[in-house]
Amino acid sequence: MRNLGLSYALAIIGLFGLAGIHRFYLGKPVTGLLWLLTGGLFGIGTIYDLITMQSQVEETNRNALAASHAAGALPAAPAYAYGYAYAYGPNHGGYTYPQQTAYAQQTAYAQQAAYAQQHQGTYGMQPVAGQIAVQALPVQAPMNAAVVLELRVLQLARSHGGRLTASLAAAELGVSIAQADEKLTEIAKAGHANVDVDVDGVVVYDFPGLRLGA
Repeated sequence: MRNLGLSYALAIIGLFGLAGIHRFYLGKPVTGLLWLLTGGLFGIGTIYDLITMQSQVEETNRNALAASHAAGALPAAPAYAYGYAYAYGPNHGGYTYPQQTAYAQQTAYAQQAAYAQQHQGTYGMQPVAGQIAVQALPVQAPMNAAVVLELRVLQLARSHGGRLTASLAAAELGVSIAQADEKLTEIAKAGHANVDVDVDGVVVYDFPGLRLGA
């Protein structure tokens, strides 16, 4: 995505002899070279670009967004939705691969809808060629982060024979020890895990129900 302020700055440089850099930045190398060789069409082209810069930047960004969708790319979903689930297999947390994919797409659609809403006055919420018509897509609320963390903890406990420590959970899940301990304590208080202390004095959370399916 191109930045409007930077585009203006590059165009202003053209008034002092080095014209056309902004057009290279906006993905217009042919006219950029022409501007460079002719001093921005003797200054007239550079002045025109300064007047129309906002619409040029918006057009470039719309085309880039449309091209990314045409290539099958979607905005990134939150890390907790993708990273661990895909790293630990298609059925992580009880979700099938299609369910994970659907959730990721729903999150991407929500991000697109929010972006379109922010730029409603500029784009008029009208889809361009190859762009997803985000305003027409049903968007489901993203899964609660606390629920996702709980599912990740349970999946990890199962992979370790039903026994887990807060430090191990933190290292494997990429969260703080305090977060891991808080979630494990919450699960234990709900009666789904036992709390033991090993010979080294380390608190171990034991999940009898997960040992059965290990």
